[in-house]
Amino acid sequence: MLNLQTLKNCQLPNYDRNKLKTGILHIGIGAFHRAHQIYYIDKLLNSNNTDAFNWGYISGTIRSNSKLIDDLKSNDCLYTLSTNDESGYNYRIIGALKDVYFAGNGQTQGLINTISNHSILIVTYTVTEKGYYVDLSTQKLNISHPDIIADLNNISAPKTAIGITVASLKKRYETHKEALTLLSCDNMPNNGKILKAAVIEFANKIDKNLAKWINENCTFPSAMVDRIVPAVTDETIKNIENAIGQNDSSPVATEEFAQWVIEDNFANGRPALEKVGVEFVSDIEPFEKLKLTMLNGSHSLIAYLGAYAGLKTVDNVISTKEFYNFIKKYMLEIAAPLVKGLPASVSTNIYADKLLTRFANPYLKHRTEQIAMDGSKKIPQRWLGSLKSLIKEKKNYNILAIGLAGWILFCSGKDQNNHSLEISDPLQANYKAIWNETNDAKILVDRFLALEEIFSKEFADNFELKQIISKYIEAIRSKGVLEVIKNI
Repeated sequence: MLNLQTLKNCQLPNYDRNKLKTGILHIGIGAFHRAHQIYYIDKLLNSNNTDAFNWGYISGTIRSNSKLIDDLKSNDCLYTLSTNDESGYNYRIIGALKDVYFAGNGQTQGLINTISNHSILIVTYTVTEKGYYVDLSTQKLNISHPDIIADLNNISAPKTAIGITVASLKKRYETHKEALTLLSCDNMPNNGKILKAAVIEFANKIDKNLAKWINENCTFPSAMVDRIVPAVTDETIKNIENAIGQNDSSPVATEEFAQWVIEDNFANGRPALEKVGVEFVSDIEPFEKLKLTMLNGSHSLIAYLGAYAGLKTVDNVISTKEFYNFIKKYMLEIAAPLVKGLPASVSTNIYADKLLTRFANPYLKHRTEQIAMDGSKKIPQRWLGSLKSLIKEKKNYNILAIGLAGWILFCSGKDQNNHSLEISDPLQANYKAIWNETNDAKILVDRFLALEEIFSKEFADNFELKQIISKYIEAIRSKGVLEVIKNI
């Protein structure tokens, strides 16, 4: 257990944790949640805001990672947050996490009881795009998915975030009917609307009166979250131990930069997070578009093309002149013009420069293969909306065509040097089957763009688009990634 009295070189909580009450519950604890949402509540507590004591977090997992829960419990839910920028490393002990839970392996009843409790007024989520079981092109719940079917047939012991949410709301509805805010913090446009659509559709299958009550009493604000949080490595843990003088088995390392923009639509009160830099807005869409196109879109280009070029981390990629110029061109000439409705105070040029500086941070070691995970869920959000607009407006879309070529080549499981690549995606079996069937660029493009889970018919039937992607696959194979992107 961390001994606060003997820790060195770190900032300690300046508030009495014994006074902390639980007001927010989180589904999907991981490094990002601990570096972002909990961090902001901790920052509010450290600002001597007395109301902040009502908003302590209880966070956990519904799937796996019981070891993280055990490690946090052994540390009284304290953990080290390491941040860095050009001035060096800073360490702080985060104390805003009041309790943790593990609800995997069918252990969801305790979680349902907790969410239905009067004290919980907000539920937040980081369950990744695939955790919503929604077709992101239609924003409809995939009601035929085996996991959703299983939850509908066994609502007393659900396993998905959507099933658990509805089961908890059902219990609230049957007991005290107190309103609840459900706040998605995942990287999806209109994430609040997506969460609401999934919850309402699922609830309708259980009880139409329940669905009506949820629709009238619960709110689903959309949010944009931003902070680069690489996966923790053994080296990270060792470096933090050397710095603070104690072992912490569940630390988080991240950058200094953090951003959280939220629609100000809460059902039953909220913490005063605007006092610590959170932006509450009436229209989230321009901020979502800004991040999804300029940051996330760039990240995916870096991930697939960088990994295929044999570059393992984002800073390795962006420190290469050809990639730096390629990504900057994408940001300013492709992404930025598609972002409409930003406040006059927000400059896309300045935002692009900040992103390039953040990507170049040599301390984060953000792995390209980590960013490449779940591409079938990310690509529609990060690239395809922009691609659709560019095609419609008859504008040049070569950069995104190169990105799709890089993604298809990445999905072969080998980089341009024939070294293995780590693929983690719901459709990875489909990718493998396609690559086992053919090596021909045109056939590969036909098969990949026929994946209905990712591409609409307008892309699958676009002969010119498929020709261009095929051309870039052949060019990358013959010349290598750097030679192709430097001439764009």
